[in-house]
Amino acid sequence: QIIAETYAGADGYLKENDRELTAAFILIGGWIEGMHFAVNLQSSQNNQSLINSIAEQKYSLDNLVSLIGDYKENSTIAEIYPLFEKLLLVYSNITVTHDKAVVVTDQDSKVTSIDSNSKIEITPDQIQEITKLIGEIRSKIVS
Repeated sequence: QIIAETYAGADGYLKENDRELTAAFILIGGWIEGMHFAVNLQSSQNNQSLINSIAEQKYSLDNLVSLIGDYKENSTIAEIYPLFEKLLLVYSNITVTHDKAVVVTDQDSKVTSIDSNSKIEITPDQIQEITKLIGEIRSKIVS
């Protein structure tokens, strides 16, 4: 939550000062680094919960690619954009569905939670391809 609030503040500041491209680079870097940690941790642990989280990044990736598409004239983004398109293609074959959510309130603690089950269809080959592409994008960014 702290990171999200900090990012939102920085993003607002950058946009107010006509630095949208800088905000896009921060978003790209943060997403790629988070995915880099996730896919590498997953490969060493083979954790189904982590695999599900990686699959659910399908929606974040759609938003990210849509955002950076506005900056394709930038040479750095132009270099990595085709790799993001390949990543989108891999994710397009991953199925993520959610059951109807059920709202449950614990009367004693007065805490309300939402229970929903996700069904995720992702193959080991897809995870491997995501890992490869994340590595390629990250390498281009840090080199």
